[in-house]
Amino acid sequence: GTRGQGLVAVDRSGHRPVPLVRQSDGRTLRPVHVMDLHERDGSLWMATLDGVLHADVSPPRFAPVAHDPEAPGGLRVPAVMSVHASRLDPEVVWVGTVSGGLHRYDRATGEAEQWFGETSHPLSVLFAIHETESGDLWLGGTIPAVYRFRPGSAPEPVALAGAPGGYVTDLVPGRATPGDLWVTTSSAGVWRLTMETQTVTPFLREPAWVWTVHEPPDEPGVLYAATDRGGLLRVDIATG
Repeated sequence: GTRGQGLVAVDRSGHRPVPLVRQSDGRTLRPVHVMDLHERDGSLWMATLDGVLHADVSPPRFAPVAHDPEAPGGLRVPAVMSVHASRLDPEVVWVGTVSGGLHRYDRATGEAEQWFGETSHPLSVLFAIHETESGDLWLGGTIPAVYRFRPGSAPEPVALAGAPGGYVTDLVPGRATPGDLWVTTSSAGVWRLTMETQTVTPFLREPAWVWTVHEPPDEPGVLYAATDRGGLLRVDIATG
C-alpha cells in the first residue's frame, strides 16, 4: 500500500501498480492513500483515507465501505487507518478510524458499533488491530502502549516502558512464536509482546520509526522491517 499511488504488487522481478476497479460499474478508482492492508481467505481489505475497500476476486474489483452522513449506523467518520477481518466471524470486520475510534462493521447489515469515539481518547486514532483466537483484541493508538480489549470490558493498557513518546504503527503476529506480537512504533523501533503474560520487551531500537514487519515463511529466523525513509531492513531475529 502506498501514500497517494494506490496498491502496488511486488515480487522478485519488480513491482507494478494494481488498478482499483469498482465492482458496481467496472470503473477504475482514483489513486488512494492506503494506510493498511489485510488479507484473509482470499479477501483483501484496504484501509484508506476515504474509507474501506474490499476485494474478493483477482484482478481485484473493489466494493467501497465508506462513511455516509445519511446512514448514521455505518462508519462514523471517513478516514480509516487500520482494518482487520475477524477470524471468528466472517461477517465482521474491525475498522480503526481517524478520530472515530474502533468500529465493528457487520458486512451483512452495513451497521457498525463504535468504541473510543472521544477525540481525547488514545485509541480515537487507531493505527493497529489484532484479534486473537479467544476473541480478545489488541489495539495500538496514539501513545506508546498496546491495549487488550474485549467488547463489554474496559481496555487494559500495557505500556512500552522507556519508549520516548510516539505511537504504535502496527501489530504483527509472530510466525515462529504464535503467542507473541511484533509491535512496531514511530519512535521506539520494534518490540515483542507476549500476549499471555502481557509483557513487552524491546527488540530493535534503531531505526526508531518502523511501519511494519514481516517474518517470511521461507526464511526462518529472519524479520523484514519496513522503516520510515530508511528502506527495508533484513534482521536476524536471534542476534538483532
